Amino acid sequence: TEYQLCCLDMTRDGRTLVDNEMTTVSDLWVLPGGDAAHAKQVTSNELIMDHFSWMPNGNLVYSDRDEGNVFVLRPNGGGRSQLTPKGVYKLWPSACGDGRYVIFVSCQGQQQAIWRIDSNGSDPVRVTNDSWVVFPECSPDGKSVVYRSISVGPRGELLADGLWKVPTTGERP
Repeated sequence: TEYQLCCLDMTRDGRTLVDNEMTTVSDLWVLPGGDAAHAKQVTSNELIMDHFSWMPNGNLVYSDRDEGNVFVLRPNGGGRSQLTPKGVYKLWPSACGDGRYVIFVSCQGQQQAIWRIDSNGSDPVRVTNDSWVVFPECSPDGKSVVYRSISVGPRGELLADGLWKVPTTGERP
């Protein structure tokens, strides 16, 4: 639950607080071929879903912003399963076009790195050693990842910002 400091108030005697509870949920809809007349709601009142990627088998891979895990879901809403273990926050999953891997960013403290897992969630491999990476996209053939790498100085100043490409095997970008 997230309470907003902007809206916090207290009675004059100091014994009662009032505030707004901010709750955000996601509803996922699928529109076949962009045909809004046949849109289908797949999920309802789920935790915040973040960044989707279609898998070659027609399933969706996504991360949820509240728990920070990567999930796979059939486009009809069924078969949801967690691909990554709990603990470390994970963002921006991208399914490789060959169906073999799912790529994502793992965040631990001030470190972020791109990781690769098999499409069933097994065999995690660290792909990058950068300290701040975002928005990885796996290539259609599953052999490389394009991502944005940001370098920030000790006072938060932007030192470098660029697009990089790295093999999914984790070799030099």
